[in-house]
Amino acid sequence: CMGDYFTERNNKNAVILKELKSQLPYFCEEFFLGIDSRTSMLTKVNYARDLKIFFTFLTKEIYDQLFDDDYQIINYLNQPNEFVTDKVVTIKNGDKKIENVKLLGPFRNYNQVEIAFSDALKLNVKPPVRKSSDLRDAALITIETEKGKVTLPCCIIAQRHIHISRNTAEKLNIKDDQSVFVNVGKEKKGTIECFFKITDDGYYELHIDKDDACAFLLNNDDDAYFNL
Repeated sequence: CMGDYFTERNNKNAVILKELKSQLPYFCEEFFLGIDSRTSMLTKVNYARDLKIFFTFLTKEIYDQLFDDDYQIINYLNQPNEFVTDKVVTIKNGDKKIENVKLLGPFRNYNQVEIAFSDALKLNVKPPVRKSSDLRDAALITIETEKGKVTLPCCIIAQRHIHISRNTAEKLNIKDDQSVFVNVGKEKKGTIECFFKITDDGYYELHIDKDDACAFLLNNDDDAYFNL
């Protein structure tokens, strides 16, 4: 019957969720407790998968060392011309590793691995907090696939930032790299410092990592507020 089907599906998803949560920072448990009563088991599994995603950008040269075939686009991001591919890699430091790291496109003119501080603890690396493409003092990390592996100084913790188009920035008198304090959260409110990232056609949104999202119980599409 239909009731048995949903019960069985929820039981399976509960097992999946437990496994995914075991791979997340300990404080993510507070996030799941906060959404437990109003969120379906399937949605919680999807949130856990989203929180587990890390990002890697590669040059074409390094990509060809790691993969034999071309990537396929599986999802477009809000920022124009940026997307998630079907390719994943493992990032490693010695015997410590994180698997299924998503490769984003398109190809860049630099190689970069973005992780959160909690991931850095797991990998025993000390990446600096940097804006994307700023790889000064980036931590050494190994990127591995079935085909091969490369070790590069390209691992950073991404600086919090707000994407904004040049046209909107001009209307608001906002400068590139300008700092602003942003109020976030509902059940667990807080204030974080962010920097504006101006591009010609930037999609207006705040980018933070999973550590921040868990700390303030934030979901995708939550509102955030700031005063200039």
